[in-house]
Amino acid sequence: MVLVSMSSHPLVASMGFMFRTDLQLQWAYWAPCGFLASGQWSLLGIRYVGTEVLLYVHTSGGYSSVSIPVARNTWYWLTIQYNAVTGYGSLAVFNPSTWTQVGSTASLSFGGTNPTINYWCVGGAENQGNQTSASWWYGPVILDWTDGTFPLLPTPTT
Repeated sequence: MVLVSMSSHPLVASMGFMFRTDLQLQWAYWAPCGFLASGQWSLLGIRYVGTEVLLYVHTSGGYSSVSIPVARNTWYWLTIQYNAVTGYGSLAVFNPSTWTQVGSTASLSFGGTNPTINYWCVGGAENQGNQTSASWWYGPVILDWTDGTFPLLPTPTT
């Protein structure tokens, strides 16, 4: 796991990155990346249910009621936001071939106070249930800690 301290401690930040997984076993939630604050967080929640990989936003308030179904072994662009101003964490998923959004945006409030961000992390695998042998792959990661643009999409270079 890459855990990077955010010395500026912003109130709002977002990250965007390429992601895919080969998850194929029934299991409880995992939280492989996102933002961490003192007692609060906005993380990617991932779960395999039935025959689907489902993505959620995970905050101290739990897991979003909105899940975003994605295909195994397929690349997606994910964008996560931590927003201490509104008190919400959010997740949006995009097909990088067409840049169309997959499913709906998942948002969930924090369960208490809304502190500034201490860290962002990529590659962790916080297990919230049974074990599995899944792998995750990440592509380029971009961050916006100035105003936390959401969704945070890559811009083409000229």
